[in-house]
Amino acid sequence: MPTRSRPRPIWPIPGNVKRLSHQLRSTSGFTVIEVLVAMTVLLVGVAGALSLMNMANATTARTAAREAGTSLARELTESVRGISYDKLTDASVLTELQNQPGLADSDLGGQYTLVRRNVVFEITTAVCVMDDTSDGARAVTTPGTYCTGSAVPGSGTRVDRNPEDYKRVAMTLRWERNGYARSTTQTAIVNNPGAAGGPSIRSISSPQFPTPSPLTSPVSNVELQFLTSMPAETVNWMLDGTVQSPVPTPDGAKTLWTAFWNIDSVVDGTYVVSAEAYDEYNVSGSTRQITYQLNRFVPVKPTGVTGGRNLFEDVEIEWAANLERDIVGYEVRRVTPSGDVVVTGCTRLEIKLKTYCRDTDPPDKSLGPQQYKVVAFDSDNFGQPREGNLSDPITVIADNLAPYPPVAVVPGSAGVTLTWSKPSPDDPGPLGDSVNYYRIYRDGKTYNHRHARWFDSGSTMNWTDPNPDGTSHTYYVTSVDTHYMESPFSPGVTVP
Repeated sequence: MPTRSRPRPIWPIPGNVKRLSHQLRSTSGFTVIEVLVAMTVLLVGVAGALSLMNMANATTARTAAREAGTSLARELTESVRGISYDKLTDASVLTELQNQPGLADSDLGGQYTLVRRNVVFEITTAVCVMDDTSDGARAVTTPGTYCTGSAVPGSGTRVDRNPEDYKRVAMTLRWERNGYARSTTQTAIVNNPGAAGGPSIRSISSPQFPTPSPLTSPVSNVELQFLTSMPAETVNWMLDGTVQSPVPTPDGAKTLWTAFWNIDSVVDGTYVVSAEAYDEYNVSGSTRQITYQLNRFVPVKPTGVTGGRNLFEDVEIEWAANLERDIVGYEVRRVTPSGDVVVTGCTRLEIKLKTYCRDTDPPDKSLGPQQYKVVAFDSDNFGQPREGNLSDPITVIADNLAPYPPVAVVPGSAGVTLTWSKPSPDDPGPLGDSVNYYRIYRDGKTYNHRHARWFDSGSTMNWTDPNPDGTSHTYYVTSVDTHYMESPFSPGVTVP
């Protein structure tokens, strides 16, 4: 008899009930607490981002206002130059500025204000007269508001009959942004054009300078001729702003004045010759100036050449700058049996106008003393470098011993950065060698950490950092002898 299969149950068995309840719990969602925590985290992040955006916008607004103020100050100082010289006074300069296009007062009846980039700028001025000391000093009774730094009235050997050399106009802009008051100040210098009714200098000429070419012949006197616009009573001529004597002599019409410039004791280079003319009432007109160039000789030999091997086994060479005004560079050469050799790193294009060079690859000390020379260059009449005379050679000794280090380097007080004492004895040799100066290193012991040199022959030194940067630094000090050898470093001293 066939077996009958049992019917499948309609209701789940207990195991199926457990699986079903687990599925229902896994899809039930988040609790209220979980949602609140997520919202809090999201709000904190959004608030931080908004705060950063707000700070960035505020900084951008402050920067834009400062840029607008700087640009407006420049615009105003340039506009000042277009105002008549006699109207450049505290009483009238603001009125004259308001009459110019684009500079009308934005708030009539109140303080002079202008609006740029939706920022209101309040504008004030300070005008003063400058009496330059190079052409004498004004009389004690001369009226006017003179700038600080002008010539002291009544001082000097001559009275300046035209003491208003130029006017200084300071423009101060003030504004508020985000509750903070800010300001900027720019200054314009306006030269005195002279009185319209006074004699002016029309031209300055010289037979020795027929063209703009430099003077190359070694003459003793250069004739200068000054042509005035009308008869003048006196004419002053200046060299680089300093009045020269004797005064020029006139022709019969008093319109052509002649002076002689003695250049025997003058070095080569460029010079500015200017002149001013006065009538019988001591009224002058506009002045004139011209630049002359002397190029008669090759550069003289450099002087004051010193040097020696240092703590780093390099040779340092120093010299005094040439007095000529047309020097374009220097070069250091090492003397060898086969001829002078240009020191690597010490060529004219590398040194330029510096008066210091370092031979980083000198001959070995076992080869004995070495000699070095320095030469200066100017330009010939075609603009090409022209070599001058070689300096006297200096001898760099090979067996120089290091001096003793400074004693008791400690922080100073009352504004003094460091104090130390001179070593005693100061140098072991060779005979006649001694401590010449001290070298201060800051935050390290390499060439890049050299910070200052201190020349003092006393027994106790007090040195103040000329540029502390407002931060803490660690200093090291060495003694340097007359042959440029340095002592070992002192222990580091941190200040403050």
